[in-house]
Amino acid sequence: MKTSKYQSPDFLVPELQKAIENTLPTLDKDAVQILDIGAGSGMIGEKLRERGFTNLVAIDLSPKMLALAEKKNIYKAMVCDSLYNWRQHFAIGQFDAAVSCSVFTPGQLKPKAFDEIISLIKPGKFFLHNC
Repeated sequence: MKTSKYQSPDFLVPELQKAIENTLPTLDKDAVQILDIGAGSGMIGEKLRERGFTNLVAIDLSPKMLALAEKKNIYKAMVCDSLYNWRQHFAIGQFDAAVSCSVFTPGQLKPKAFDEIISLIKPGKFFLHNC
């Protein structure tokens, strides 16, 4: 993806960090559990790790993409499944934050997925998304 100059993670991750730090200034970054929705090869995870976030979980439908992400040793857990099946893998309100980049597109997640994501995040926490 570097040759395509895909820059969405460069813009999205700093905004998530700012939201977390403004709301939870005393919280250790290692304690913030973040779900990377449609993690793919782990580009968002890499940017989060560069900023000190290490409690990362990935979910993606593609085993090939997750295999690429796994080589980077970014995520504490990786789930190869649809977000719509999250109840098989996660608890309600398990995450402090969720992030997605380029997954709300034709043929991927539908707007009803926002309800699923809200169920995964603790009340008053964050979801950042970029189309």
